[in-house]
Amino acid sequence: ADFNVRYGTLDPGISSGWSPHREVRAHLFDALLLDDSFRKLLKRQGVRIVGAWIREHLSLAEAHLTHEVRIERSRIEGAVCLSQVRSTHGISFDGSVFLEAFKMKHARFDGMVEFPGATFRRCVEMEGIKLNADLDMSNVNSASLDLKYAAIEGNVTLVNLICNEDLGLEGARIAGYLSAAGASRIGSANCERIKVGGYANFRGLECSGSVSFEGGDFESDLFLGGRELGYQARYLDLSLAGASVGGQLSMIGTVCEGNCDMQGLTVAADLYMQSKEQLYSRFNSVELTEAKIGNQLDMDDVSCTGDVDMQGIDVGTDLYMRGK
Repeated sequence: ADFNVRYGTLDPGISSGWSPHREVRAHLFDALLLDDSFRKLLKRQGVRIVGAWIREHLSLAEAHLTHEVRIERSRIEGAVCLSQVRSTHGISFDGSVFLEAFKMKHARFDGMVEFPGATFRRCVEMEGIKLNADLDMSNVNSASLDLKYAAIEGNVTLVNLICNEDLGLEGARIAGYLSAAGASRIGSANCERIKVGGYANFRGLECSGSVSFEGGDFESDLFLGGRELGYQARYLDLSLAGASVGGQLSMIGTVCEGNCDMQGLTVAADLYMQSKEQLYSRFNSVELTEAKIGNQLDMDDVSCTGDVDMQGIDVGTDLYMRGK
């Protein structure tokens, strides 16, 4: 059902213009997705609703879904609870706006879970979610996003994420890549003990608070620097203490106003911290005690207003600390 085709396209973020003709009641989802007499009539494509107005609390908690569900470019005013859902397919909320809390804790999906362009006015709780495919949260705007202890067999896309408060990735397991590059802005991030099988890209991230990757395990490359000329990555405090990076760690164009803690960090290849063209690197203090760098450590043209502690550091090949 595409209400935008029938009644014209509305902006889900604006309250005016939504009429009863667009309203979809919560019990319709219960009937279509959970009642066998209706569910057996669904086509292979499942349920797709575009431009709907959902005013009630929507709960499918602990439901077993056997069809794909797509609620796109819709305005959802009640709280949504999909916690402990089990689905053999995927789910999409492409471009939809949520006014109340959204919960998908400990849910399991065999297909993709997609939120591209969605807006959440309140918290998004997805702790312990398990996916056998990708998670797409590109261009999402949320108050907070909790993905701690998530287990995702595919890729995670957080490109251009705006998270005004906290981003939680503590203990998450991601088999593919993790990308939060672009114009992403967050309050703070707890990514401690995260494990990523592919590359992890946070280029251009702006964080008004602290970011911690303490004890993280990155099997490939980790990118934490600026995304392009003139666009530095910015952190208040940054911790990579005890983290392991299986490839290179690039921090070119990083601005850290507080402490950059890399005690006990292990990098299999190169650690790049230098300034490069318009991507300048500036730190308040840097701790690299007992760090192990497999190849070179490049700190050319780095500006540091406080201490740089490199006691017990082990650099496999070259150490550069040249100034202009």
